[in-house]
Amino acid sequence: MAKGLFTQGMCVLLRAPMPNVEIQRRLSMFELVGRQESIDDDAAPETLVLQFRPEVQGHLMVTPSSARWPDDMGEPDENPEAFVAWSLGQYGPLTYPGCLDRAVHDPTLTPALRRDVNDHAAHIRLLISYVVGADDDSDSEDLPEMPEGYDAEAELAAMTRAVTALLESPLAIAYFNPGGEIILDADTMRRGLNEAWTRDEPAIDMWVQSRCLVEHNGTSAEGWEVIDTVGQGQLDLPDLEAVFFGKLYARDEVVDFLRGITHELLDPHVGIDSFMEGQIRKGPGGIQWHCIACGDSLNSPPRPTLRWFADDGLEIPAPALADADDADDDSDEDGPSLHDWSDDFEELDLESDDEEWDEPF
Repeated sequence: MAKGLFTQGMCVLLRAPMPNVEIQRRLSMFELVGRQESIDDDAAPETLVLQFRPEVQGHLMVTPSSARWPDDMGEPDENPEAFVAWSLGQYGPLTYPGCLDRAVHDPTLTPALRRDVNDHAAHIRLLISYVVGADDDSDSEDLPEMPEGYDAEAELAAMTRAVTALLESPLAIAYFNPGGEIILDADTMRRGLNEAWTRDEPAIDMWVQSRCLVEHNGTSAEGWEVIDTVGQGQLDLPDLEAVFFGKLYARDEVVDFLRGITHELLDPHVGIDSFMEGQIRKGPGGIQWHCIACGDSLNSPPRPTLRWFADDGLEIPAPALADADDADDDSDEDGPSLHDWSDDFEELDLESDDEEWDEPF
């Protein structure tokens, strides 16, 4: 689900349901401006509407649920409420079925945290909207889904502030970002935020996951690896993929290379427009790497990417050069072209296969 009714989404996984009075107390830095009752969801009967950017009708929607995180859409005939909720982005924009299962396979999670996440009993969903939660006398059809001066980074920072406050509860297990498919406990999140603050940089690692896929990674070639990011769509950026022969490059160097590309994409003086097909950067191994813009990723979740390859003379596996999203498109256009990322986000299929991570960095 692309950004629309909701523009960001985060979650806190719980050992047991957290009372609304405790949620309000921990989120007292946000003004409570309303409540919305659910018609169909007995596990989440009420949503707290908190103020966020009131000048553009922005709201932080906080929905406590006494149920586990619903990790699949279900069937429209069997559970139409859940199916519609997924389709409308009520579990977060840019969120795809199986996101929690993929996130829990992060090899950097401790066994204890993985066990607690698998055993979670309840959760709190946090969403930002400029339409849902607007004043009753406002015509929702006239409200833009993205307001003037839209700032995705500011949204993520505000939501992170709310999440860290909720994580202080003894009922909280971990922060879960369904769009970034990342799980962090309170201590890890606190350290990461402090490091970002020290570097005077956005807390990208708190919102965007980096994965190393060694087997079953979409290349169908022995020895080839894929390192990718998940969640850069939250920042209105394409995700990144690096495809390389594993024995030739240090994985941590590839991760750092992709992180540097992310910062370039965030730089208003560089931005997405500079990353046309054929863009070249010096990367791991001290050699040139080039990228192609792809409408779909090699691995779940489906998303648009910039896919990077090392110019080391090796023959790149054919599947890594294919873009399933453009398989039926004509390839006779003159010169390189840049994808319309917004269209790609909207057209991707919600139904996707799960992938497991093979090794830590």
